Amino acid sequence: MNFTELLTEVFDLTKRPDLTVRTSQAVRAATLKMHLIDYFPKDLVESGVQFASAEFFQSFDYKNVFPLWRSIKYFRKYDIVGGSAGKKLDVITPAGIFDSYGIEKSDVMYQAGSVFNIKMSTQEQYFLCGFYQYPDCTADGYTSWIAVDQPWAIIYEAAKSIMKTTGRDEDAAAMETDMRQQIAELTINNILAEGE
Repeated sequence: MNFTELLTEVFDLTKRPDLTVRTSQAVRAATLKMHLIDYFPKDLVESGVQFASAEFFQSFDYKNVFPLWRSIKYFRKYDIVGGSAGKKLDVITPAGIFDSYGIEKSDVMYQAGSVFNIKMSTQEQYFLCGFYQYPDCTADGYTSWIAVDQPWAIIYEAAKSIMKTTGRDEDAAAMETDMRQQIAELTINNILAEGE
C-alpha cells in the first residue's frame, strides 16, 4: 500500500478522519517501528563508494552520502578495473585500532560520529558498501517494503496509537493483539532472504 492507502485503512479502523495530522504521524512512526524490529535483508542496500584519490587512510561521512543510513553490514575494497569486490574491512571500535603489541591495525574501519575512518594496508579509492537503511517516512517520499508486503503491521500499530490517544483503551488492546500477530508473521517471513 502507499501512504494514502495506509491512512485510509487507519481512518476506517479508528473512525477518526478528523485526526489527519495525528494519523499521518502515527503511520510514519509505525512504519519506522516495524523496520526497526530487526535487520531485515530487504532493508540492505549495496552501493559503490568512490573517494577523490587512492590513499591508505580515508574518511567516509556516510550520512552525507546515504541519508537513510541505519547501520553498516560490510565495507569491501573494490577492483574497478576487474569489476570485483576484494577484502572485507573489519569494523572495530576506536580503541581497537591497536593490536596487543601496540601496532596500528590495517584493513579496518571505525565509527566516530557520522564518519567512518578507514585504515588500509594498500592505497584504495574504490569500495563496495553494504548497509541497512531506514525507510523513507516522509509524507512526500514515503517508501516501505513492509507497507507493500505486510501493511497490516503498520495499520494496526498506527490505529492502536490513535485509539490510545482518544481514550479507546479496549479497542487499542485489540489492535495490539492484531499488531503482535502481524509482527510475528513479518519476522517469520522476512528474517531470512531465502525461504526454507
